[in-house]
Amino acid sequence: MEQNPEEIGDLYLDVGEAYLEEGKYMTALPLLSALVISEKYNLAVVWLRHAGKTNVLSKEDWWQLLVSCALTLCEVQRYEEAELLVESAMEFYSFYDNKPRRKEMECFGLSATILDHNFYKAYNYIRLMLMENVDRPQLWNIFNQLTITSQHQRHHRFCLRLLLKYPDNHALCVLCGHNAMVSGSFKHALGQYVQAFQTHPEIPLHSLCVGLTFFHMASQKFVAKRHTLVLQGFSFLWRYVDLRGVCQESMYNLGRALHQIGLTHLAIHYYQMALTLPAQKLEGIPDDHLDLRREIAFNLSLIYQASGNMDMAHQLIKTHCIV
Repeated sequence: MEQNPEEIGDLYLDVGEAYLEEGKYMTALPLLSALVISEKYNLAVVWLRHAGKTNVLSKEDWWQLLVSCALTLCEVQRYEEAELLVESAMEFYSFYDNKPRRKEMECFGLSATILDHNFYKAYNYIRLMLMENVDRPQLWNIFNQLTITSQHQRHHRFCLRLLLKYPDNHALCVLCGHNAMVSGSFKHALGQYVQAFQTHPEIPLHSLCVGLTFFHMASQKFVAKRHTLVLQGFSFLWRYVDLRGVCQESMYNLGRALHQIGLTHLAIHYYQMALTLPAQKLEGIPDDHLDLRREIAFNLSLIYQASGNMDMAHQLIKTHCIV
């Protein structure tokens, strides 16, 4: 219709309603759209009829439309709009009481916020997921990455509260131990690591964390029974090596621990052994991300530099650290 809707708006509305009654929604849409943007017929009844055509979409149609739209926005890197879309959809009546759908939308929201580097919002999503799925390692891995990247400290109390509810969860024990270690509460950290070790003694990380905590305690200025702490730390580090096997990672960690307590002549041996071992290979991760040769060479150069052997220090840096 080419006539001005301001003049014959009643006819537009009558024809549009007739099309709606016949189920020809797409044909009625241009007529009703012309009315809602007019000055004279921009009325509530017209808006109601314009919105009523959307009733033809089922809940499944709405869901598929939402998923397609969210994925498309992420593909074109419009992550902030994808976040807003998911937030709005979670309040939509068709999905509000549908728990499985809300779970999927939380996953979409988490992905969009991470891609947008909005770690504050991402933390809110992962926090809700963990409260309902505390035993899923994938969620804890994401949680750990978010807390490391965001540098926020609000996760400390969340972990402690959750640990009171799930005291046998080793992921929570380790995270609470890390939080205590960073804040300098070594005894608290040791208690959390030992709790995780008692629950899962076969995991190499737990032995490594316990051993390193003993070394940190032994490195303090005022401490009783320093030698006992060092011996206990060594016993757990050797257990870690037995569980992990002789590899670049385990030799580097052993050398780094010896370096920390000043046993540099022993640290050199394990650093050099680590340099001769190949880096671990994991599917989906670039080899360069797992290769520790740069870190090993840099630490070795510090030892040689402190002893006055500048030539050896320069050679290590030139060979392994300079691109």
